[in-house]
Amino acid sequence: MRTNRRTTDGRSLGLALPLALCGMGCAALADGVVCQGRGFVGSADTPGQAHAVEVVGSTAYIADGYAGLQILDITDPSTPVVLGAWNTPGRSEGVTVRDGLAFVADLTAGVQIIDVQDPTSPMPVGSFNTAGSAWDVVVQDGVAYVADGPFGMQILDVSDPTAPTLLATLSAPGTTYSVAVAGSTAYMANNTAGIAIVDVSDSTSPALLGTLDTAGNARNITIADGLALVADGVGGLLVVDVHDPLSPTVLGSCSDMESAWDVSVEHGIAVVADHLSGVYVVDLSNPLSPEVTGWFGSPGPAWGVALRGSHLFLADQGAGLRVLDTSHAVPHPLVSSFYRTYNTIGVTAFGSLVFTVNDAHGLYALDLSDPAAPVFLDSQNTDGNAKSVFFEGDRAYLVSDGSGLQVIDISDPSQMLLLGQNDSLDNAEDLVFHDRHAYIAGGQSGVQIYVLLEPDLPWLLGSYDTPGWAWGIALVGSIAYVADGDAGLQVLDVSDVTSPWLLGSIDTPGFAYEVVVRDGVAFVADGAAGLQVISVEDPTAPSVIGSLDTPGRVSGIDIVGTRAFIGDRDWGLRIADVSDPAHPIEIGWFDTPGHTWDVAVVDDLAFLADMDAGMHVVDVGDCSCAVDVNGDGSINSMDFVAFLGIWAVGDTRADWDGDGQVDTGDFLLYLNEWVAGCPWL
Repeated sequence: MRTNRRTTDGRSLGLALPLALCGMGCAALADGVVCQGRGFVGSADTPGQAHAVEVVGSTAYIADGYAGLQILDITDPSTPVVLGAWNTPGRSEGVTVRDGLAFVADLTAGVQIIDVQDPTSPMPVGSFNTAGSAWDVVVQDGVAYVADGPFGMQILDVSDPTAPTLLATLSAPGTTYSVAVAGSTAYMANNTAGIAIVDVSDSTSPALLGTLDTAGNARNITIADGLALVADGVGGLLVVDVHDPLSPTVLGSCSDMESAWDVSVEHGIAVVADHLSGVYVVDLSNPLSPEVTGWFGSPGPAWGVALRGSHLFLADQGAGLRVLDTSHAVPHPLVSSFYRTYNTIGVTAFGSLVFTVNDAHGLYALDLSDPAAPVFLDSQNTDGNAKSVFFEGDRAYLVSDGSGLQVIDISDPSQMLLLGQNDSLDNAEDLVFHDRHAYIAGGQSGVQIYVLLEPDLPWLLGSYDTPGWAWGIALVGSIAYVADGDAGLQVLDVSDVTSPWLLGSIDTPGFAYEVVVRDGVAFVADGAAGLQVISVEDPTAPSVIGSLDTPGRVSGIDIVGTRAFIGDRDWGLRIADVSDPAHPIEIGWFDTPGHTWDVAVVDDLAFLADMDAGMHVVDVGDCSCAVDVNGDGSINSMDFVAFLGIWAVGDTRADWDGDGQVDTGDFLLYLNEWVAGCPWL
């Protein structure tokens, strides 16, 4: 099932990857997933699926799917408050607000017009059922322009909002998902057909001016300073020169996105909602070469965005409205990927080596001396499906449901060698190894204990048939903790390895896949029930003390310090603060292209076993702190002394204000920052 990183006293094995050290004021890795979580300002979950957000003054309007229009007070962006709502008859996909009226693109129910002058009591005043599916709507001078899916653009007279009328229709190839209007020109995002530019000086007779077939799927379009910004799906963000509407031209692009879904622009900065991988912040100062300057993860699919000053308002399909501070956006945290390891269900690391367990393909060894460039070393195949591996010294102990327990020499990881095996196991999911004994979670066979009487020949000593399907196992002293599928957590006394016996058990609400034990607390990866936190101070009476529900199915977990790193098979990596185990708090997210089965974390690097998408290396570090010049993780007098030393000799590293000179200004600037410190250290 996984790789097992736990020693018998519950501590993680150490990993010291030889990362290049950088100079004063910088970190070995970029600010990672945990750091971007510090950009979180506030949120308000909505009852539906948030698909678009419009911000007007201190009010946010959310197109909330089948929950219609949601209206929130964002006077204090840290605590958005629901003011009112109106459940529209269709599925709300887009919203624009003009003169106290909200125009909602309501998919199959066309355009709904709602009086929001009193946001606590919104009231419908009119509607128009368009021919297709209304995805987006903008309003200018009493005219509404509707992105109507397969029926192109519908133009409505809404000067009387109680009785809107159709002025014209402009058909277009593809599916029209978005529309923007600037002056007498309309711009259409037509999915696979790219963009179209339309003369709407006569709104009763729109005329096509020009088109541009984009590389991806044009989902959204907005206009700023004579440029069209296009969220182009797999094509990323496009910057298009539309000064000549007859011949639009791509000036630049950011193509390293998975599925650009929406874009908002303000003062030369764009924010892009990527449906699959979060939110990107893009500097447009050079439209020929737009530059991604930061990234935020999102708990669910990032669907819609609005940028107001330094605040980014995100319509998150799974988490409602989220408010983020763009100053805490971080570089995209993916360090590298290794796709050769197909069906990757487990991962572990030590030294500069990473090992992955690859279902039908056995054990793979990778060299990560450079984490950005994994190098394949060797593989050890199994007859059946490999499930889990445990390392001790220069031995790897691998279990599979066809080859049983295998002992592998990894002293030379480029030439791994099978030393011995016992293939009597019908099922094997996980194992731990201690004092020449292998404790195996054996699926339907429960727990089985083997001893290596000879150095590399395992023999069965004892067993215990658990009531469920034994998926995961952890060992602390003489107590084994078993993640037992639909039977929850089983606690066994294994002081007599020939006759283990049940101490206690507790059923969990989901399906227990893995367990990690720290300081009398068991953290259980519980499938669709997320993370379950169980007190095992009294192993005869384990009790649930906390939980954290994730959007998908949790099958892997690693605990490092006060953080839980959770492998969610449907939503990638989730990170939680478990400093108070009774109240886990989610602080970071990183979605992956595959299905994250397992996670191992060492030195701010997370290694993710992503099933059919291979193995990923992700920076999960907290924010770096330039004031911590000696890099010891704390702000103290030693940092001040170190800075003073390089400042006194005119070292360029003391040029704190970056003006090319080392002078009193640098000293005063550093002094102020040193006094302020970094709140996360």
